Amino acid sequence: MTPRLPALSHAYRPQPRSDADTETRKDRRPVIVATLFAAVMLGVIALTWTASTEVLGTIAAGIEWARTHDDLTTKAVFSVILATAGALAFVIAWARTTDPDRPVRVPGGRGTIAVHELGAWLRDGIEERDDVRSADVQVQSQGKGVRVTARIAVTADARLQDTANGARAAIEQTLATRIGVPLAAQPTIELRYEELRLRPRPLDTRLEANG
Repeated sequence: MTPRLPALSHAYRPQPRSDADTETRKDRRPVIVATLFAAVMLGVIALTWTASTEVLGTIAAGIEWARTHDDLTTKAVFSVILATAGALAFVIAWARTTDPDRPVRVPGGRGTIAVHELGAWLRDGIEERDDVRSADVQVQSQGKGVRVTARIAVTADARLQDTANGARAAIEQTLATRIGVPLAAQPTIELRYEELRLRPRPLDTRLEANG
């Protein structure tokens, strides 16, 4: 069975800019700032002409309330609210960047791969082995790499050590050569079997010559 390719979400990869392009962008910055300021002013003018009396009254009431409550208590309350909102935004951003189920970024700006797609691809590679009945591979994002756990059901004539080493090598080779995603830790291999045919090890027999 040939391993299938995981779905790759392509990302835009910008081309390197020359020094001339950089200087051109610097020259355009004042124009961009002026354009943005003009757009904000046009938005305010449009709001003035199109907003209803109730909306304008609410805005005016809010400004009047802020002016009459311009004291230390109000400033402290608003400071706490803003600080809480900033901390909450930081926590949400941190949770998204440390989520083990977040898509895996492919080096070189080629895009991202969902962890379940990557797990399915690794599973197909492991199941190519003759001593493997089935495999369940779980992939989790960790830092700039991935953590892989493979639960493998082996055949009755499997050599457990060889199966574990072969599955680990298949995982490492697939990630390193085909995708380019590093491992955050050594793959965890869990073997399951219903029946094993134990083969005795060959014994060393030494013949002693009678002189």
